[in-house]
Amino acid sequence: MSSIHKVRIDNAKIYLSELRDTLRCDWLESFEKATTVHRKLALLHPGHLVHMGLGTDPINSISGKRNFPPRRVERKCNSMLIWGYECDSKEDLQQDHLFPYSLGGATDGRNRIFLCRLHNQIKGSDIHFYPWEDVSGYTEYWLDSKLKKIRELYVFSQ
Repeated sequence: MSSIHKVRIDNAKIYLSELRDTLRCDWLESFEKATTVHRKLALLHPGHLVHMGLGTDPINSISGKRNFPPRRVERKCNSMLIWGYECDSKEDLQQDHLFPYSLGGATDGRNRIFLCRLHNQIKGSDIHFYPWEDVSGYTEYWLDSKLKKIRELYVFSQ
């Protein structure tokens, strides 16, 4: 296993541990103590919304709509960022969430990646391939604002 894959697997384990822990705890208490990016990302998981009594409707207001607005299309598949190898496909490129929407990832241009249809299908929401080595760089623009929106909705609903 390459060192980059080891870093990604180890960080995915940390994220999953934080996710399990936050799903067992009070969200607001976890939010107040969240100091790591892994814990903050875990607090975005849609399972929290249901547990907090917010249902599933607030997901769009927190994450944005699932689909990105139209934008210039990249000229190649960005498989290098996820799997570490170049894809020669230049056809049927699709926009995808770098940190998965299904796990709370923002529909924000800074969380967007272009992948060919096949790589997009393969990636799904597997966080083991997320580029954890630069997690702060990929999340700094949207993570805290999303958590604040959830907190506001939760406190308002009380």
